[in-house]
Amino acid sequence: LSAAVINRFCEAIGVTRSRMTARVELLEQFARQELDANAPRRFAVLKPIKVKLGRGLPENGKRFVMANHPKDETLGSRELHLTSTIFIEADDFREVDDPKFFG
Repeated sequence: LSAAVINRFCEAIGVTRSRMTARVELLEQFARQELDANAPRRFAVLKPIKVKLGRGLPENGKRFVMANHPKDETLGSRELHLTSTIFIEADDFREVDDPKFFG
C-alpha cells in the first residue's frame, strides 16, 4: 500500500489514544480507489480453456487499440491482436446450459 492510502485511511477513522477497531474493508476501499485511479488495465485468464473461433475474423486476425486506463488517457494505449484462437476462463464455460442462468 502506498503512503497516500494509509494516510487517507487514518484521516477517515481518526487517530486517538483510545483503543479502537477499524474495519479492514475501509482500508481495502481506499486501496481500490488508489489502484482505480493509477493502475493500467490488463487482461488475465487464470484457469484457461482454449477456444477456436470458427469464422468472422480475417485469416491473419484483427488488430485494435485498447486504452491502458478507461478514465485516464495520459496512461497511453496498446495494440492488441485478436486471432481465431482465444482463451476463456474455465469458470465462464459450461457444456450444458443452466435454464436459470441469464446473462
